[in-house]
Amino acid sequence: MSVARSIRLVPSTVVLVLLSAMLSACVQPPAPTASASPPATASPAPTPEPEPAALEVSVDGVDLVDSAGDVVGQATFDDGAGMLSFLGDALGSTPAGVPNAQGYPITFYDWGDVSVSVIDDGPATVWIASATAGPLELRTTEGVEVGMTTADAIALGATEDSALPDSLIVQVREAPGTESLMRPGTTGVDFILLVIEGDAVARMISPANDWGDL
Repeated sequence: MSVARSIRLVPSTVVLVLLSAMLSACVQPPAPTASASPPATASPAPTPEPEPAALEVSVDGVDLVDSAGDVVGQATFDDGAGMLSFLGDALGSTPAGVPNAQGYPITFYDWGDVSVSVIDDGPATVWIASATAGPLELRTTEGVEVGMTTADAIALGATEDSALPDSLIVQVREAPGTESLMRPGTTGVDFILLVIEGDAVARMISPANDWGDL
């Protein structure tokens, strides 16, 4: 009888072992999950550099101004060769010079909308006949430009002069050591000359004066 009981207990022991193995497999810890990567941050687009926007004329010279309003280049009228080089760079080329037909030591350079006369080893004078030259605006430092009405130019500081019909003048200042040809006995003045046609600014000339040849 004891032998028979021992034989019947063997299957129960095997079942317990199998159940234990199955339970162990069921309680295995889950595999770790991969942590999510942070989203990539886009780099900000670089700010574009301001582009040249205008040539601004004063009684002293010409400034190249960018779209942010900053002066990025300039030349003065008392350096004629420097003014020619500056305008050639700003306008993209330098036209062939035309010598003065009367034999004066003056050479004339014409871009169409802008022209300049240069005295040999001396100063320059600029003529402007348009509100733009290519992508560049053309204006005085006050904002006067070709095509503007007389009233608008006066609102920006231009004035009339009875000795200069069909014209306005702007940025007027005395020229020490000179005498006015229009008002003898008084000191001459320098200015920007605005030629008026049909109640609008047709041309601008700088520098101009009342004590020498205009």
